[in-house]
Amino acid sequence: FLGGLPLKNDYRRFRIRGLAGEPNDPASIAEVVRRRYSGSLARKMDLPDLVLVDGGLAQANSAEKAIAEAGVKRPVIGLAKREEAIYFPGRSTPFRLARSHSALKLLQRIRDESHRFALAYHRQQRSRALFGR
Repeated sequence: FLGGLPLKNDYRRFRIRGLAGEPNDPASIAEVVRRRYSGSLARKMDLPDLVLVDGGLAQANSAEKAIAEAGVKRPVIGLAKREEAIYFPGRSTPFRLARSHSALKLLQRIRDESHRFALAYHRQQRSRALFGR
């Protein structure tokens, strides 16, 4: 997002490679963050001011570790769904904004747009696997 609007040309899809069919949110986030911020993609794209991951403390911690392994210094936060709490890596107590706060609304928009994009990709992959396209 830039200026509160999505930068759809900068969207990227990642197929999770490192997991053997086992759902593991923190490990999946770490893999994607590591791949995004290292290698050729990192050289092509500008760095964001903030890395926002979907989830709580475990997801924020794994993203921060992965981004450090990629040799990048950027702040990382996690936004936990239901409770809408903001987690900073290494801090067990979340930060809470009022539900009506404009900053929280922006973070929710970013998270919800990433969900929409990821779900569309997941459905496409599932359809291909099902119908052999």
